[in-house]
Amino acid sequence: MAMIFNHDERVAMAQMTMDALDHWKVEPGDQLALLGLTGRMKARALVRFRQGDALPDEEDLLTRASHLIRIGEALHTSFPHNAAMAGYWITTPNRNFNNSTPLQVMLNNGIDGIRQVHGALDCTQMWI
Repeated sequence: MAMIFNHDERVAMAQMTMDALDHWKVEPGDQLALLGLTGRMKARALVRFRQGDALPDEEDLLTRASHLIRIGEALHTSFPHNAAMAGYWITTPNRNFNNSTPLQVMLNNGIDGIRQVHGALDCTQMWI
């Protein structure tokens, strides 16, 4: 089922997604890869999303952004008293991912990797 977001929702999603990626200290080139924008946009163009531009109305991009936002929310739930742990968790090898970091899993496996990381944090994702 396709996700439908209006312009204002896509503006909010852009800000929340960029906030999460920045909080996790993900490099700009990797941010493009996580969003599925490698080769379509220069890393410096990501600043537009931070300044109020809406994410493009593209299903793959919006699906990725939605999962990344929910990963951020799940990390906040997991570490409510230590926001820095979210970035640490994303970049620390994890036995659930064969000792790869969650970031590596997402970068190496694209949308499937993003879903895998989201599912590891939010068990309700596996009910679907």
